[in-house]
Amino acid sequence: MKINDVLKKKLANLPSKPGCYQYFNAQKKIIYVGKAKNLKKRVLSYFKKNTNIRITSLINSIADLKIQTTENEKEALLLEYTWIKLFKPRFNILLSDGKKYPYLVITKFPDPKLIIVRNLKQKYFFSYGPLPDGAKAWKIKNILNNLYPLKRCNNKYNPNKPCNYYQIQQCLGACFQKVERSLYLSNIRKIKKFLYGNNSDIKKMLIERMNFFAKTYQFEQAQKIALILQRLDFVILNQTRFITSKKSTDYINYIIIKKILVIGIFCYRFQKLTVKKFKIHQILNQDTYLDVISSFLLQFYKQNLIPERFKVNQNLKLKSLALILKKRFLLPKEQEDKNILKLIKKEAKEEIFKFKYSVNKTEFKELYLIKELQEIANLKEIPFYFEVYDISNLKNNSQVGGVVVYKNGIEQPNLFRHYNINSDLKSDYQRFKFLIKKRFSKLTKITIPDLIIVDGGIIQINAVYKSLPLVLREKIEIIGLVKNKKHITDHIVDINHKKITISSPNLLFYLRNIQEKVHNFSIAFHRLKQKKNMYK
Repeated sequence: MKINDVLKKKLANLPSKPGCYQYFNAQKKIIYVGKAKNLKKRVLSYFKKNTNIRITSLINSIADLKIQTTENEKEALLLEYTWIKLFKPRFNILLSDGKKYPYLVITKFPDPKLIIVRNLKQKYFFSYGPLPDGAKAWKIKNILNNLYPLKRCNNKYNPNKPCNYYQIQQCLGACFQKVERSLYLSNIRKIKKFLYGNNSDIKKMLIERMNFFAKTYQFEQAQKIALILQRLDFVILNQTRFITSKKSTDYINYIIIKKILVIGIFCYRFQKLTVKKFKIHQILNQDTYLDVISSFLLQFYKQNLIPERFKVNQNLKLKSLALILKKRFLLPKEQEDKNILKLIKKEAKEEIFKFKYSVNKTEFKELYLIKELQEIANLKEIPFYFEVYDISNLKNNSQVGGVVVYKNGIEQPNLFRHYNINSDLKSDYQRFKFLIKKRFSKLTKITIPDLIIVDGGIIQINAVYKSLPLVLREKIEIIGLVKNKKHITDHIVDINHKKITISSPNLLFYLRNIQEKVHNFSIAFHRLKQKKNMYK
């Protein structure tokens, strides 16, 4: 890379102190922030020869830097987290997980509810989690609502009007009658017992009840219980790993192979494994892994509940993070703890194998594909973070827009979004303008993409460009994926009306999958909306 005179002078005068650094591109936008125990050593290491695609792209984009020294590493870690949250630099968001895991909670009295939340800022009567995904959380919640109902509805008190949930025995009826606290406490005790893993009595009781209904020809009731039993099996089968300690414990380990770092977290709650999390990151060199792990864990635990204790690999010296989280990172003493950390390392190796060699879906492969897309479409930067847009409608009815998001070339389903489109709009141009205005109405709440891909041609591209806020028009690049007469992705169109042939079979296959993904995502919401409208 070419280093300008201003940057050379700053690199020559870097202090050997702890602190944080900011990298700026030619447009004076912050593209990366980091922390270091020794600023001089860390920053200079970036400008050595590197074969890592992501880091090479970062280095080639650096036009300026700023530093801020701190008293210690703890202050540097907190400052780095603050800057990442404030500026959302494009190269930092690739490390962040962005995921808040679901929790099952019971609200406080007088009329408690069993609900699912992803934000545990306020205090609840009881909480259980994290759980691996929303689907499992909802399955467990539905089982418990069937077996041990609390208050289910949001209706205001009306002595003459019980809610529908009460009619189907999934609510204790606080909407129309006074419910004794002892009844709530009884059901809460049973809910806790269920979540702690004591499910055998429940299963036995349900089977007996199902058999009774079947023998008395109440087949509809028997079928309902059979469905509950199926869901119950789903929950029980996924609770196969246990620990002896009753304390909530997170086990953290890692592995590094040829500058590929995998961080593994196993979350145990009430002695059961509830979440397994692996994060892959390509690092600059072996010396930087502790900083990367600290940064990732701080972002992870700022969004999710901190356990009562941590058990970690002996090489994880995370003193600054421990001070921030106000928790000690304990070394394993019991054989059980050592076995779990070994298991994390073993599974982390498998994650690296998938990362490097999986044919269909690896971050390694997709990084090269998005690099190829940059070259063929003449984009200014590699689109590490891009969004794909599509509109779905039928004769101006049930008009919807879909947005699918990709990070490091991999789809991020938790960031996919649907949007309702005004039914008065008659053309794709108007619909895309409406979608973009809704999407970018709150800039502080979304990550600004490097690239927008539209399902369509120049009409859709122009609509997107003219609807973007002025501050983003020069920052976000736009291309369109155009289909041929057989309705198959054929070529790319850029904002200058240039037709770009896709010569690479791998890239063509990748872009066709992207276009198919956004199309299916949009049309699924469109069909759901149509069905609701027809029902009305």
